[in-house]
Amino acid sequence: MTESLMNLWHPIASAEDLPYRHIFQGQLLGRELAVWRADDDFVNVWENRCLHRGLRLSIGRNDGLELRCQYHGWRYANRSAGCTYIPAHPADAPARTICNRTFPSVERYGLIWSGEEPTGEPSEIAALENAETLLLRSIAVDAPLKLVLGHLANYRFSITGDPDNLATTSLDYQDERSLSLTGTSDGKESTVVFFVQPVDSNRSVIRGMLSSSPSGAERLPTLRHHSTELSRLRDIVELEALDGPSLEPMVATIEQVPIALSDITTPSGRKAALRVQVLRKWATAEGVVGLELESIGEPLPTHQPGAHIDVHLPNGLVRQYSLTNAPGEGSLYRLRVKQAPH
Repeated sequence: MTESLMNLWHPIASAEDLPYRHIFQGQLLGRELAVWRADDDFVNVWENRCLHRGLRLSIGRNDGLELRCQYHGWRYANRSAGCTYIPAHPADAPARTICNRTFPSVERYGLIWSGEEPTGEPSEIAALENAETLLLRSIAVDAPLKLVLGHLANYRFSITGDPDNLATTSLDYQDERSLSLTGTSDGKESTVVFFVQPVDSNRSVIRGMLSSSPSGAERLPTLRHHSTELSRLRDIVELEALDGPSLEPMVATIEQVPIALSDITTPSGRKAALRVQVLRKWATAEGVVGLELESIGEPLPTHQPGAHIDVHLPNGLVRQYSLTNAPGEGSLYRLRVKQAPH
């Protein structure tokens, strides 16, 4: 299922999520995204990390032309995501190869669409074409896309926002990640279209909109009604998801940062002698995760279980850990890390 979703366009934000000079943090298919609108109205969708130390760009600064990382001030250009300035080397132009990963974007129906490797254009929804649509509140759900879609197919709603006067609904269409329902009541008709954004294997976001905006007096009750009904649907879906199997998390493919960019020297002058990557991560106890580190390039030095190593983190910090390798496990390093409470 994940492979087919990779080639589809998905809504990852609403146009309202991108106010002036804001950076929106989104996620699609397990990958974090930094989404922002430049002053020329171009919507950028980038991988949410600075190439220098991996800090989230979504907590950086949008000046309308560039994004500026909050950590060391690296700047990335609108549209290309190419690095334009490195404060540590102000006299040198950054190499053209220093460029963040970008994803295509299309703005349609008041939503921002993107994808890993989308083909063609976002689907045209007949009910939404040339319509005065009304965007509903997005609802995050801790459940898989397929389960959420199954419940949305039976969604009931009121055309006027009166919960005591639910419309008779019919399913117009349904595909891999969206569906349309038309409700009829007292001679009136209304169509609601739902798109389900697959954040991860077990997390989704419902993004809905009405094909026609209610009159002034009915607008607010209608929005409140759908917010209440969708929140109720979320609670039901999440309870059902708890009883079902938990799917393996989606793991986004992250390109290796060039060694020259990750050659970390701490303020004290200490420098990481070996470059490693996380081979495996798992929960070993409540609040404790296990990590397996493998070398990139040179073999790891021999060691004794319980030996201490310094781990240089992408944010420049250095942390000391004890090795928990069993005897004979010399090709990698095993660590146990206690997670800090949020």
